Amino acid sequence: MSVHHYDFQYAPTLQAAFECTKPVKIVQGPVESGKTVWLCLEIYAGENGICTIPRGTDGIRRSRHLVIRSTEGELERGIMRTWRDLFPEEIYGDIQGSMPAIHKMKFLDVEAEVEFFAFEDDSEKVLKKLRSTEYTTVNFNEGQFTQHRLFLAGRQRAGRFPRRIDCPSYNRKKICRMDMNAPRTNDHWVPLTRKFPNDPQLPPGASADDHRKYRKPDDWEFFMQPGVVLPVFDVDGSIKTFEINPEAENLPYQQVEEILAMCATGDIDDIKRDYMNLLVIAKSGTPRYPDFKKTWHVAKERLRPVKGVPPIIGYDPSLNGGATFWQKINNQWRGYFEMNARTQPNLRSARKQGDYMLDVLKTHFPWYTESGVVLWGDPYGDWASTDETETYYTILGEMGLQFRTPAKKDNPHLRHETGKKLLAAGEYGSPRLLICPVGMPTFLAAIDGGAVMQTVKRDGDMVMESKLKKNNHADVMESAEYAWWGGGENYSIVETPAADRTPPKIAARSSRSPFSRVRARA
Repeated sequence: MSVHHYDFQYAPTLQAAFECTKPVKIVQGPVESGKTVWLCLEIYAGENGICTIPRGTDGIRRSRHLVIRSTEGELERGIMRTWRDLFPEEIYGDIQGSMPAIHKMKFLDVEAEVEFFAFEDDSEKVLKKLRSTEYTTVNFNEGQFTQHRLFLAGRQRAGRFPRRIDCPSYNRKKICRMDMNAPRTNDHWVPLTRKFPNDPQLPPGASADDHRKYRKPDDWEFFMQPGVVLPVFDVDGSIKTFEINPEAENLPYQQVEEILAMCATGDIDDIKRDYMNLLVIAKSGTPRYPDFKKTWHVAKERLRPVKGVPPIIGYDPSLNGGATFWQKINNQWRGYFEMNARTQPNLRSARKQGDYMLDVLKTHFPWYTESGVVLWGDPYGDWASTDETETYYTILGEMGLQFRTPAKKDNPHLRHETGKKLLAAGEYGSPRLLICPVGMPTFLAAIDGGAVMQTVKRDGDMVMESKLKKNNHADVMESAEYAWWGGGENYSIVETPAADRTPPKIAARSSRSPFSRVRARA
């Protein structure tokens, strides 16, 4: 048998990950950057690997390793091909079974099993397959598709083989590794947990449970490879073409010309995700606001509320309700924070949503008791009941949050046109809409293509895209539209006689209550 020497000469990030001694290691990088090879070599020669596990009492190095991906086909077409190339069956032993497939390896003083298993989700039915299993290490391939609960459940099964009585010097570390490309959603658990500078953050007011869930444990380490291409910008700031990044890893083994050819015609979001290793929201359907531009409508650094200026809250009430927090300064709408009950189950009641909004006001707009606060919401909250007696706005009004509605009945088309007008407008070289890059991750994902139009039939066979498709972005997106609509941005769209216009009223300043108790309507 020949002895192979493996290193990561052209991939310093992978070398650092290989040398890292923490039990949980997660590497994110572009396609074809060597991540799968790294994962295989970790199983073979990393800590408690096939060749490094301490010998048992009989002098044999025994270990059992689990490799997980979402589907059987992905296992066969992906990591199992790489595994066979590195450890051919004619040398290391046969791979037996279909799925799970088990490579039983026996050579020198080694007896090891590497089990390739498909786990499509984190349902109880799927997790049940993991229970009562015992592995030395657990390894996830293409982890951008791995759920948080499945990852944690998998790690629980590591550090359990061999038995202490059979191998007293085995440290029984719960070693869990994962390779991944950039995830397709901004609420993926990896960026929320690792907290790199450009990663999305939990929204203000997130529960203690959420902060605990997404804390970065001391025994975890994250690694980020550089992108394989860099954008070349045109004079107007748009991306003209791409060039190879000289800092990219694994370049001698990549087909550079084919990568550039792919980037010349591919979808820009796919290029950013797959080749630039950037977090991009997956888009399906027609974007609700195609005129949105990150370079124009998103602040370069974190926005701070301006003291003394009344805050504005837009609200879409429901069990999955969303809210956005604004100020209007020199005719510019500035967005700071959001609430998204659809992804925060602890907020699925009117009172809990009210508590959340009050907490944001007290924390980030403490002057609101003097300046007042402007509250605009969907007319639905004026008559929809949370029980047999009270509506959303009745409950919130009792809490001091007296919401008003832009009209007696919702007008989705006008609301959408109001937003489009606001995005297209600019004064003196400044946008009319400016978003904080930190405090509104769901809203940014929504307006950057996550909020899409739904195809509906009108007038017989006529097909139009006129509804906002309900997804994790919809409620937060609509809450902003109620704020803009109620704030008067619709006036130039619908001609309303000046005498009939009722300007938004700021909640009254008084010692009794900082809020107006009379519901006004535009």
